[in-house]
Amino acid sequence: MTTFALTKALDKLQKVQEEKLQGISNKQQATSDKRQATSALPMPHVSLRVGEVFSINFLRGEVVPMRVRRTLAYAALGYLVVHLALLFILFKVASASRTEWQSLEATLGNSSASLGTLRQEMDTMVEQATRDIAQFNTFIALEKDQFPVGGKLAALAKTLPARTWVTGVSGDREGHKITVQASYLINPESPYELPMKKWVEALKGNDHFGKHLKRLNVESSSQKMQGKVELCNFELVAEWDK
Repeated sequence: MTTFALTKALDKLQKVQEEKLQGISNKQQATSDKRQATSALPMPHVSLRVGEVFSINFLRGEVVPMRVRRTLAYAALGYLVVHLALLFILFKVASASRTEWQSLEATLGNSSASLGTLRQEMDTMVEQATRDIAQFNTFIALEKDQFPVGGKLAALAKTLPARTWVTGVSGDREGHKITVQASYLINPESPYELPMKKWVEALKGNDHFGKHLKRLNVESSSQKMQGKVELCNFELVAEWDK
């Protein structure tokens, strides 16, 4: 009886041990299956760079359809073509503007040169007229007491119009007749405004020149170009009663 019970207890203990071993084997098998399943999944790519903690690039599938990508590519290409066309138009406009500006600069340069030459010639004539008037006044001052027409010549100098200078004076010593040759530099802004009429009126109103005046006429006048300026040459003839 005792031996039978002992044998039965040993069998039961062996059976329990076998069940435990079977459970352990099942757990190991399950763990192995999980590892195999995990190894079959795509592993993330981890890269470390200087200045950053980490970055992970997962392998993804296609998310944008090919038709959409093709449409976007065509739209980008059209946008680029439009901007290239606009750049070409702007380049043509800029080139045309630069050509016009260069032409305008050349024209203005030529005009400035012509105006400078004309101004220089006018300044030279004004200086010559100033010297002639100074000589004329000196002559009047020296001959005033000796020459009877001194007052009349002084009147010519005092009433001389602007842009006008005397080129010659002749007459008799008694002062009954005087002939005056003069030139007038025509003003380009008023080409038809001549000084003869106003000068004649001013001389007639002068006390020395207009006293006993018999006649004062413009005998001749002519216009001619001298260089780039136009001159009006005229002659005045004055006569007094004897």
